Amino acid sequence: MDTLSIFKAKHRNSNKVFDSVIRLVWLERIGRDEANGWERDFQFHSLHLTFCEELPEDLTVYDAVVVVCRLEELGQWISRVNQQLPVFWYGHGQEGAFRKWNLEADGFIDHTMNESQILGMLLLGCYQFERRKGLMIENKKLKVKLEQRKLIDRAKEIVAELNHVSLSKAYELMRMQAMKERRSIESVARSLLSLKGILPKEKDAN
Repeated sequence: MDTLSIFKAKHRNSNKVFDSVIRLVWLERIGRDEANGWERDFQFHSLHLTFCEELPEDLTVYDAVVVVCRLEELGQWISRVNQQLPVFWYGHGQEGAFRKWNLEADGFIDHTMNESQILGMLLLGCYQFERRKGLMIENKKLKVKLEQRKLIDRAKEIVAELNHVSLSKAYELMRMQAMKERRSIESVARSLLSLKGILPKEKDAN
């Protein structure tokens, strides 16, 4: 019996119905010869599963991906999902091995869990994914701000040296120039550094 059949058989008699439906991509990479009708939808209480053997092109209509594969192959599927959705591993009682590998998956499910446990794991994993994604976005913004600050500081030093003024006065001169040209002070700094040959011109940098 393949993993999908075990999963359905385990929870077929569950009478609990949840208000929200979690839309899952069920990506099975092992036992494919025993399964029929890969691209079909299946309503399973609070879970709506779409079965496939390759990732759908449009993942925006789903909430998470469940991958049924060998543990050593999980990393590549996480990479292919590329932070678009939470990724869970269906592992046939191998939670210990899953934890030991310490992969960046968002959770582990198998046929020993009841529906409440599975739903709880999915909801927790989705929450952790969104939180991690938010932190990644915030870190990216901070890195951009830091680079902007470094850019402005370098330009400020040049202006101060050329005009024999203090750094604070140099910043004020740059700010006034930015206002005059209706540009950001970062853009003014980048133009200055490009002229000095420290940076490529703006159109070449993009």
